[in-house]
Order: sequence, then C-alpha cells, then structure tokens
Amino acid sequence: VSDVLSLERVINTPKRGIGPAAIKGLSTAAERQGINVAEYVFGALNEEDVTSKSVRKSLSGFRDLISSIREKLEHNEPLHDVLNYIVDNTGYREYILGVKEEDSKKQVRLSNIDQLIDMSHTVVDE
Repeated sequence: VSDVLSLERVINTPKRGIGPAAIKGLSTAAERQGINVAEYVFGALNEEDVTSKSVRKSLSGFRDLISSIREKLEHNEPLHDVLNYIVDNTGYREYILGVKEEDSKKQVRLSNIDQLIDMSHTVVDE
C-alpha cells in the first residue's frame, strides 16, 4: 500500500470506522513529514495526531492485521491459508452479505472469493 487511493480502498473495507476525515488527517500528517500515507500509518504514525480514540483503535487493529498477513507471507505459509486468514479476519464475507444489492450478486461475489481460494491451492513456489 503505497498511495492514498490504495490505502483508502483497503483501510475501511469492510468498515472499520476510519472514514474520509481520518484519512485526510493521516495524509496531512504524512505530508508534513515528507512521506506517503502508507509509510506514515505503518511506521511514523504518532498516535497523538489521531484525536479519536475509536480511530486510533481501528488503525491499531488494521496495522496488526496487515502485520500478521506479512508475517504469514514471510514464513511462506500456503497462499490458500493466507487468503482464508484474510477473508476470515477482515469479516469480508459478512461485509458482502450486508451490502445492499441483489442476493444473486452477493452469491457471485462470494463464489469469486471461493474460486480464488480454490485456485490458490494450485500455486506452487518457483
């Protein structure tokens, strides 16, 4: 995650209570330090810059999640296990089920996730 747009896409999906105002504040703080927002969130974040306790807690949880995913990848855990971990620990299935759209579209999205995980079983490290 190296830019604001990419970070915005993942940091609050599913919702974690880190909205546009919080992202803007993080971006501003990162700019003051001359770094991108991802570097700020994962390295130079001064928790005192985040005034909301709930946003601080959400950011901490997000950073912990990303750190645990990185650790799994660094330890060469099977890709399907990592993908299952991501889906399970982000609540992404529940998020999809809660989206206001036709059930058939939700089922397609869930099926796509399952297919991705199934296909990841065939990935072999080269």
